[in-house]
Amino acid sequence: MQRSRWPILLALMLVMAACSEGATEETTVPPTAAPTAPTTTAPPPTLAPTTTTAAGTTLAPPTTVATTTTTTTTTTAAPTTTTTPTGPFLYVTGMFPDVLGGPLDAHGSGCAPGPGPLPDGIWFGFPTAWTTSSMDFDLACFYSGDAATAQATARGEESPPPNDYIITNDNPTLRNVPVAAGATGYRLDNNIATVPVPFADFIADQGEFQNCFQFCLMWLYVNGGAVTEIVSQYVP
Repeated sequence: MQRSRWPILLALMLVMAACSEGATEETTVPPTAAPTAPTTTAPPPTLAPTTTTAAGTTLAPPTTVATTTTTTTTTTAAPTTTTTPTGPFLYVTGMFPDVLGGPLDAHGSGCAPGPGPLPDGIWFGFPTAWTTSSMDFDLACFYSGDAATAQATARGEESPPPNDYIITNDNPTLRNVPVAAGATGYRLDNNIATVPVPFADFIADQGEFQNCFQFCLMWLYVNGGAVTEIVSQYVP
């Protein structure tokens, strides 16, 4: 007996239909999520430690107070001496010039200038010859007071000397001394006062009180190596 094929066919058709449906059915694959890069969390910023440094205050070194040393100076009084002035040498009124050297020296610049030309100073002596430009001069020494007494005693003469002065002249040397242009001479009048006149007039006439050439007592005022003034000396 021939079996019916319909059940088999039906079964095949169902199977085929099932296969066909499976073939057309899309398998939905869930999308694969792109891998997410791991989030690297930056470490929290490292804060530099806040160091509050107070500016160092440098203290100035303590003020050193200088020690004041008070030294008591013992003042030794220097002996009083008369220093010879260096000029200019100018005539001033008076009986004779001061002593310009030591206390027992002769008046003026003394009487021991050494050899050679007469140096600047005030010199006592006797003119022995003169012109309007030069003179020959014999230097002598004029002492008064204690110096005169000492000289008189040393020479065996009356001490103290009469009128309290003494003139000595132990050296006969003559010096030729130039006379400066414009030099002045001082005459003695009848009142024994000095009267200034030009040097040319003086050597022509020394005045009313005395008029002499040799051995008249004179003071020479020498400046710059030449006579600038010549003064007659009165003696009693």
